[in-house]
Amino acid sequence: MWSGVSVGTLTTNLRLRLSGFESPATTNLKRWEDKVDRKEVYKIIDGERDYQEKCLAAGRWLRISKSPAEFLSDIRVYTRKAEEKYVNTGSDVLCMIGIRKIAALCVSAMERNTTPGR
Repeated sequence: MWSGVSVGTLTTNLRLRLSGFESPATTNLKRWEDKVDRKEVYKIIDGERDYQEKCLAAGRWLRISKSPAEFLSDIRVYTRKAEEKYVNTGSDVLCMIGIRKIAALCVSAMERNTTPGR
């Protein structure tokens, strides 16, 4: 159990999602069949990175030179938060907001640490 959410609750709620259960908060998202253009996805991630930089500039967060391992720790924290929001609300929208933050954290990690190309 983490932060009050049991693995059983997580598993049950994920099974409901996979079985086709839809809550009102999930019906307005595009599904994989209605794929969003990659350029639009990158634009969304870029907007989140801009927001993160504004927060840093405004002093809301400390600017810390982070190692890849520290970024992985932050990604793990935000992944848990997104999972908890999904389990507690059933909202795909809140889950995708968490994924947007995680994607931007990954970009930030790659900006601050040398990343080999594919």
